[in-house]
Amino acid sequence: IRDEYIDSITSWFSARFKPRRLRVLVDPLHGAAVGYTAEALRRLGFEVTEVNSDQDPNFGGKAPNPEYEYIKDDVDAVVNGRFDMAIANDGDGDRVAMVVKGLGHLDANRIIPVFLRVLWGLGMVKRGVARTVATTHLIDDVAASLSIKVVETPVGIKYIVDAMNRGEADIGGEESGGLAYSWHIPEKDGVYSGVMGACIEASEGISKVYGELTSRFGERRFRRVDIKANDAKALVNRLSQELKRAMVNMGELDKFIEIDGLKAVYRDKSWVLVRGSGTEPVIRIYSEALSDGRVNKLIEPVVSIINRAIAG
Repeated sequence: IRDEYIDSITSWFSARFKPRRLRVLVDPLHGAAVGYTAEALRRLGFEVTEVNSDQDPNFGGKAPNPEYEYIKDDVDAVVNGRFDMAIANDGDGDRVAMVVKGLGHLDANRIIPVFLRVLWGLGMVKRGVARTVATTHLIDDVAASLSIKVVETPVGIKYIVDAMNRGEADIGGEESGGLAYSWHIPEKDGVYSGVMGACIEASEGISKVYGELTSRFGERRFRRVDIKANDAKALVNRLSQELKRAMVNMGELDKFIEIDGLKAVYRDKSWVLVRGSGTEPVIRIYSEALSDGRVNKLIEPVVSIINRAIAG
């Protein structure tokens, strides 16, 4: 199955991209993607070095999560010029992060807008894009410029795939690093997304495309705070009216969205979201804006309300 899968995706990419040869560091973090992303890239002509390439149920003693704090060595390897880019997958290989020169660590909030613009240019995205309620609104600006719609969903890739199955979207993703594609499989695939990133970097250049988008629509700042709480969803529901009163005073409100927790969207392209996790006893608070100061102004009052309620 492994060879058939790699043959399938490399055939798809070789038919659409003619990338220049890059030095790529691949880090599967001792997880399920060992030997997948690296082999696919080798078959496409990239110069590949794979690290943390032994499958280990303890993941080398670290969290198998491609967030910045867990792949600092990969970031340094690109910044110091030893590699042109790095690709990291999580433990089960369905999420991805990247490192490129000029931008450093890239999470999904920066990856998805770039993929959207490039894949639209290849004719692969025609119907729309789906994003979760916790994912960057830079996607919305890019989609509007391409005259395609945005479908906003609860957190969870299953909702993204549902939008694709309804014929509403061709690409979608969530801020935690999972992306899905209507022409691929009905699930997130970090190996496929990693190879996609390498092909884009080696052809148009991720930094170049991202720079064009942010020059036009503004650079987004993003922050997430996690607070441990039992019955997290119930607590958010109980506090909804108090949270709404606070959010109304945080700026010129555009609308509330309540498809997964409580989200306030403002007319200055900023937003704040509070939701109970569906997988662990945690309340997550997210905020995005065009400046760090605005992000903190939105997120800190919400954190205070949650902490006071937990303290009793």
